[in-house]
Amino acid sequence: MTPTPLSLSLSLSLSLSLFLTSSSRTSLLSSLSLRPSNIALLLLQAFKASIDDFVHRYSGANLDAVVGFEARGFIFGPTVALALGCAFVPLRKRGKLPGAVVSQEYSLEYGTDVIEVHADALQRGARVLLIDDLVATGGTLAAGVSLMETLGALVHECACVIELPELKGREKLGGIPLYVQVEKEEHTEEEKKEHANGNGTTA
Repeated sequence: MTPTPLSLSLSLSLSLSLFLTSSSRTSLLSSLSLRPSNIALLLLQAFKASIDDFVHRYSGANLDAVVGFEARGFIFGPTVALALGCAFVPLRKRGKLPGAVVSQEYSLEYGTDVIEVHADALQRGARVLLIDDLVATGGTLAAGVSLMETLGALVHECACVIELPELKGREKLGGIPLYVQVEKEEHTEEEKKEHANGNGTTA
């Protein structure tokens, strides 16, 4: 059964916000009178709702591959790819893939990083979906789009569970559509510090 947008948003917002910062975990658990043993069930329900939604959205897209970003994209990407009956292609940080690779540098808030893909991962003209857990500044997603263009693949869409819209990451995608399941409007000071220190997700 495909989740409704409301139930999906509620379950994902509740479950994922437990892990955004230590302060949000404490306040939410306290306000809802949740025991730590409840967290695993909440996460499992949110994960299923997320995967069901992605599969429903892309079941008719005729994708050749789902492309996932290290590291949390490896949680969502293979699961969606299996359900759709297509390949999964990993994008990894520099030096982690064996064999011939194609590299793309991208900007972080402070400094740069590099992601890579196997040079023979996709045939030219392959239709792909780029997937990750969160889009913040958009640098990682934009680098993934550039890698796909280098390989000659066609990006059908980018998909993320959560978007931080205030950081305007979708503006870096060059017109590639972006689908998100939850928009997190408020970016706390603690989260900003985590991103600045390189501890948060910076897709």
